[in-house]
Parts: sequence; structure tokens; C-alpha cells
Amino acid sequence: MPKCSECIRLGQEYEASVEEIRKVVSLTFPDSYQKIHHLHGAQDARDEILRKLYAHAERHQFREKQQAPVQRAKPGRAPKRMAVEPAKA
Repeated sequence: MPKCSECIRLGQEYEASVEEIRKVVSLTFPDSYQKIHHLHGAQDARDEILRKLYAHAERHQFREKQQAPVQRAKPGRAPKRMAVEPAKA
């Protein structure tokens, strides 16, 4: 499936957010509380971008399902049926 401009933009935002997390992890802070605070903020930003990316991808899948061609049986042929086994008591 070709990517649209929104997919590309959201993918770039996601990569930037991951890079921000890496940056926070590599930095030194006066105390661990500040580092954890900054790390959680960067993770929250990444999670928000992922929510947007997944919601956008779902819209693509919905459109593809709407535009998918309908499978039709060939003229003069009945569709094959699967044998159903009786339920065991």
C-alpha cells in the first residue's frame, strides 16, 4: 500500500519522538526524579503520536474494505460448500 503524505508526516513525528526519548535517557540530570519526569513526558508525546498514526492507518483499512471488489461466483457454478460434521454429545 502506498503511503500518503499524512502517513509519512506521522512516521517522521514518531521517529523524532523516539529520538527525543533516546536523548533524555542519555542526558544527566541533577536527580533521578527530574530524569524520570522528562522521560515520562517524552514517552507520553510518543504515545500520542502512535494513537494518531494507528487511527489514521485504520481509516486507510476502512477505505480499502469499501473499495475492495466483490468476489462473485462464476456463472453456472454454485459455490463450494464445506462439509459440516455433526456435533458430538
